[in-house]
Amino acid sequence: MPNLVIINLNPGDTQEDLVAKINQNFDSVVAAGGGPQGPDGPPGDQGPIGPVGPKGDQGVPGERGTRWFVSGTDPSIGATAASSVLLGDYWVNTANNKNVYIYGTGGFISTGTSLQAEDVFVTLPNIVGPGSVTSKSAIVQATPFPDSGTFVLSDSTLSPSSANPNYAKFLISTNSTDGYPILEFGKSDSPNIGTPADYNKHPFFAWRSASTSDYGVKFVVPGDLLDIIAGQNLTLQSTSGNINISGVSSSLFATNSITLKSGTSMTFDSGTSPINIVSFQFSLNRNSASIGVPLSVSGSFVGNYMSSFVNGGTGGGIYVNLLGNASSSRYLFNSVLNSSTSRFYVRSDGKVKLDKTNYAYSTFGGTGTYATGGISYYSVGPYLVTNGNRIVLSLTAGDNNGIAVPIYSGATGYGGWGGDFLGVGESITLNVFSGNASNRITRIYATTTGTAIGGSPTTISATVSLNITVLRTGNSSWTVFYDTPLTSGILS
Repeated sequence: MPNLVIINLNPGDTQEDLVAKINQNFDSVVAAGGGPQGPDGPPGDQGPIGPVGPKGDQGVPGERGTRWFVSGTDPSIGATAASSVLLGDYWVNTANNKNVYIYGTGGFISTGTSLQAEDVFVTLPNIVGPGSVTSKSAIVQATPFPDSGTFVLSDSTLSPSSANPNYAKFLISTNSTDGYPILEFGKSDSPNIGTPADYNKHPFFAWRSASTSDYGVKFVVPGDLLDIIAGQNLTLQSTSGNINISGVSSSLFATNSITLKSGTSMTFDSGTSPINIVSFQFSLNRNSASIGVPLSVSGSFVGNYMSSFVNGGTGGGIYVNLLGNASSSRYLFNSVLNSSTSRFYVRSDGKVKLDKTNYAYSTFGGTGTYATGGISYYSVGPYLVTNGNRIVLSLTAGDNNGIAVPIYSGATGYGGWGGDFLGVGESITLNVFSGNASNRITRIYATTTGTAIGGSPTTISATVSLNITVLRTGNSSWTVFYDTPLTSGILS
């Protein structure tokens, strides 16, 4: 093939030179059979599909595949051409525990396997699943003899002694190593499946330790909550050990009631922190209750009392026994206004103090309670002694004034000292004063009826003050002592 020689066209060429060069270049292209091959262009659009070609010849038949025979007799005996047995075929002998055989050059040879498990593991179609869906099936282990068959999962070589299938429906046999796992649960739809973040949250059953003699089991939920819910009773029982519940915080909640019962002693221990009991009512019953530390009762209350002690038995009232040496620092009862001011106390050495504030005395003004024989009598009963046993009277002018001491029960007249005010063996001392030194007391008597007719007045020296002690000696017997700066006596 001749070489292709192309003459360059220059800007200074004359018309004759250009014509000559162009003609020569054209002749060279024709002589060379065209220029060099250019680059491939882009693929063109696909053309229409052509017509279907003629049908090819049928291929040769292939070899018959492996066949399974299920019968109680050897299928190779008396076999016909249509059911000839070939090498590699299988036979399930239904007359001999469904043992499986494979056909070889010498006939059917046992494979060592059996399908007898069909009597135990069956496919149960149309089971009722979530949403009442019945399109699924389940593999079920069903046998009327639980001691003759067990489903065993094991991570070691099994033997009759290691499987230990007696009366077990499902047995997991594991080595107590590698974290001691037995059974683990994972979610197949977890977004982090296959990652440590998912694996570290799997709940699992495990042995407590690697010791071959320790059969203690634990259930661990390492990443989330664990709820135990029962539709009826829930029982946690240890036949020979303790039940321990621990956590950052622990709560027991019941809709109706909670009962804590111990066969011997019961201990509530909060260390150095307080134990708070919040209840509408709180009761300790049976034989006794013992509190070994100082007890403080505080807070707002609705009702007539802060605390109430009731003896439900027949042996008297409330018995308070303060053990220890008697001293002024020990109290059976101490009512304080603040840490240093006692308003009322009963000490262990028998001393009693009542410090009344506000009005430490009672007053009575106006006319007397009774008027008899020209004398105005003033009844010094419970209705008058309301702020203290010191009584200041606004007597009538002169010395025509008397004192009536009501020694009876009930609300007759202005009420007497009996009933809830003074019991048998109890007494009260009254300090009676006149609010005006010019008005004095000259009569005193004890009334049993609530009126001026209830007794015989005793004449005393005119006085602006006297002391009266009312003593109840029996259900209906009383003794009244009186004394003035000038005289004293007994009213009975």
